[in-house]
Amino acid sequence: MGRPRDPEKHRYWGAQLRAWRRSGLTQAEFCRKQGIGRRRFGSWKRRLEVGRPGQEPQARFVAVTIRPEPEVKTAPTLPAPPALTVVTGCGYRIEVGDGFAPATLARLLTTLARL
Repeated sequence: MGRPRDPEKHRYWGAQLRAWRRSGLTQAEFCRKQGIGRRRFGSWKRRLEVGRPGQEPQARFVAVTIRPEPEVKTAPTLPAPPALTVVTGCGYRIEVGDGFAPATLARLLTTLARL
């Protein structure tokens, strides 16, 4: 059977742990400044964290400055030149891009020839 719990010690060490977390110091630095034994501090830290199952250590927040992304200057893009230019005997000029449907072009030429 373990030793009986001393609520005063639990409060004291809980306060020390909270002060350490807020301080931003390492455990060693905090203990040295507070005159606390590092081993005793570590022992209480483990003991109190075991008493809080499923709880994760407190998160620390860091100030972050978000700057807008610099504007990237790009040259205006020109449309791609047509892959094919067809000029009919009637003077129609048809510019055909990549990926055209040959059957559609044939129907267009047939229609223009009838005009």
